[in-house]
Amino acid sequence: MNNKIKRPILWKLILIIGIPLFVVYSAVLIINYNLSKDAALKQEKAYMVEFIARNAAQLNGQFTQITDLPRGMSNIIQSINDINKEEIYSLLEQNLAGNSFIYGMAVAFEPYAFNKSKKLFAPYVCKGSDQFTHLDLADNSDYTNSDWYSIPKLLKKPYWTEPYFDKDGGNILMCTYSFPLIWDEKFYGIATADVSLVELHSYMQKMQKLTGYSFIISQYGTYVYHPQENTIMKETIFSKAEKYNIPEMREYGRKMLRGLSGVEPFSDPITQAKQWLVFAPISSCSWTFCGVVPESEILKDVNASILKQITLMFFGLIVILLIIIWSADQITNPIRRLAKMAEKLADGDLDVQMQNIKGRDEIHELSVSFNKMVADLKHYI
Repeated sequence: MNNKIKRPILWKLILIIGIPLFVVYSAVLIINYNLSKDAALKQEKAYMVEFIARNAAQLNGQFTQITDLPRGMSNIIQSINDINKEEIYSLLEQNLAGNSFIYGMAVAFEPYAFNKSKKLFAPYVCKGSDQFTHLDLADNSDYTNSDWYSIPKLLKKPYWTEPYFDKDGGNILMCTYSFPLIWDEKFYGIATADVSLVELHSYMQKMQKLTGYSFIISQYGTYVYHPQENTIMKETIFSKAEKYNIPEMREYGRKMLRGLSGVEPFSDPITQAKQWLVFAPISSCSWTFCGVVPESEILKDVNASILKQITLMFFGLIVILLIIIWSADQITNPIRRLAKMAEKLADGDLDVQMQNIKGRDEIHELSVSFNKMVADLKHYI
């Protein structure tokens, strides 16, 4: 007799119970992961927008104070008849003393506008190690050719320069806010306030940070602040997009230059990991404050939760598998015994009997019927 069983009950139970349970558990995990992922991204994007907007507003407040000082200088100088250079230096010192964010200030006059006998005069005061330093920018160069002077003169409106290294005044990396002195429709010069990018870097380091990193670009896309200091002044968001072949970054850069806010996805050029770029304008200087957050950081808690659920599912399936094995054994053991008794009966042994059959189930009834059949055979034979 062929004792080989092609499809044991154990495997049938696993196919009927175990695999459907695994499929259902997996489907629930996938659905739960996608729902949790969408919820986490939605919540984190809302937080990032609020975070960037709040910090952009904070920076905007700082830069608004900076832009107010040259405007105030213009009003004061215009209101004082025959103001002398000592008074101008004193006013510059007073303004510097009241604002830790500004490195230096100047009032650069048009040729012969301050003194008919002196072509150029540009009193400049900057912060030294323990006291203010007084300079006349006209002693070092013809400042009228500098961007911070010539561009606002041409535009006839305030202007923020791109980052540059100032070799004539502070000898530091800075950006300058220039306010044209226009009185009675006549141009008299430029009042300036210089922001040290070193000071800006220190200020940014003290700000609350995202889990990724933040940076600031100018009105032309030049990096004004970035954690990688070698990027400042040397790169723009457009040159980086070109360098790392991130075409979508160029479009995001155009949005920034238009003064828009947004949350946009992009792929890291090296790891190809998905990241999120969030940005908001600093309206007082037409700059943009930006933050970059890896999606893996956003989904860190979601992934940890799903990993726990997978672990629980694995152990749950192990327990169910053990229960199936035990159940199959409880079913198949009596059947195997009955099969052996049937083989003995087929060989002519009429003394076989199924013993110790517990329960009142179908297997018990089958055993009782088998014993009755053997007894009947023995009686008639």
